[in-house]
Amino acid sequence: MIAVPAVALDVYNHFFSRNDLTYFCQISVVKAFVGCAYDEQLSVVMQQHYRLGNFNASLFATEGIASVGPWLAPLVALGCGFVVAIGNRVSAGLPPRFVLLSGAMLPQVFLNVPLTVAFVTHGVALLYLLWLVTPRALLEGEPGATHS
Repeated sequence: MIAVPAVALDVYNHFFSRNDLTYFCQISVVKAFVGCAYDEQLSVVMQQHYRLGNFNASLFATEGIASVGPWLAPLVALGCGFVVAIGNRVSAGLPPRFVLLSGAMLPQVFLNVPLTVAFVTHGVALLYLLWLVTPRALLEGEPGATHS
């Protein structure tokens, strides 16, 4: 759970310190408008270069190091932090147990999958939307509900 994301971060840092950056080409919408250095998915590119198998990398490796390089990666991490903060805001007022159970896989997903992929294909955007539209009054009687 922890070793593979750490290895992925190291592998991406090594690879993209010597090769072209992706400039967010892993996002198919961006790929249509920008000339990309890689035709395959990044996991395939890494497998061909390092022979470690296909593995995904976290938002720090993919949106950070692979897209903008190690010097600008902290800015991308800050932006991703704002996206996570939005999730915190839309879940405000919901019972903590409800948020914990509905979002239990989010830390693992964020650790192993790029943020853009997590939002589009892993349902994070849908979960944020459901948290936003969930009626707070409906869940007020739940044990552990916060009363403001």
